[in-house]
Amino acid sequence: NRLGEHRGLALARQSMAPGRIRSDSWTSMFEDLAARGFQIEFHSHATAILSVDFPDAIGELEAALGALSIPIEEIIGSGGGETKGTQRLRRALAELGWHKVNFTIEKRINGVQRESISHEVDHVRTFADGRVIALEIEWNNKDPFFDRDLENLAPAQDPNAAA
Repeated sequence: NRLGEHRGLALARQSMAPGRIRSDSWTSMFEDLAARGFQIEFHSHATAILSVDFPDAIGELEAALGALSIPIEEIIGSGGGETKGTQRLRRALAELGWHKVNFTIEKRINGVQRESISHEVDHVRTFADGRVIALEIEWNNKDPFFDRDLENLAPAQDPNAAA
């Protein structure tokens, strides 16, 4: 699982080995997940953005990921669409207010649209005070595709769109 956000990157992966938290500045964020075997990494300003601007998102993400279980039968089963584990996580996040959103950035000259870029983000949370955070989850994604997906998030990284 990879959790991406604006001007930084937080990653979460679950493994069978004991978990660990890596960060430039240590934090207690997600320590329950680390205790359950998740590997948590904070890059760039992810720690500051999550802890200062979105502390309420931390609890929601911990709750959704902490409740997630993926039976071995689902791991060794054949592919073919969205897995049951992914569906369970998507539903858990949706129940907490994280919904799919299509971000569109338009370039206009004298009121005429000249260019448009859009990207659909699977999980976007808008809080009552107007703060918006976007979460993209990739399961076993290959590096070129992950890089492409991060690049596609660029339109949503406008400070007025989402963190």
